[in-house]
Amino acid sequence: MPVSDGCGSEEDALKEALNAADEFLEEYFEAREQLLEMLRQAEEDAIDAVGPEPPEITRDMDPMLQHELERQWEEYRDKVGDHVNSSSDVEAARNHADNLRTAWEITMEEADALREELEVCQHDLNETILTP
Repeated sequence: MPVSDGCGSEEDALKEALNAADEFLEEYFEAREQLLEMLRQAEEDAIDAVGPEPPEITRDMDPMLQHELERQWEEYRDKVGDHVNSSSDVEAARNHADNLRTAWEITMEEADALREELEVCQHDLNETILTP
């Protein structure tokens, strides 16, 4: 921790790490937006592929009919979900977003360590200045 440069190298390293973290975070948010759009499209495609929705459930229906329709709706939602989750494009987009989030987390951990180094350097610099 060179105090000779007034802790400038530590400050520069911290700024670089924070800038990198900002870039990862921005890319992550963009990737999540793309993933959301892909999920919307995949859901529309899945609904088309699975077929029509079961009839709506109303309060005035016979309880046995309500139970049967609830089962049909659960089955329908499962089929749509399976269709969406089986898309390799969606899975790749999800993995890409997760990788960016992990990269951001790692970069933030590095930035925290660099911040601590900067604080130590600044403390040492203050000690050097105050010591006659």
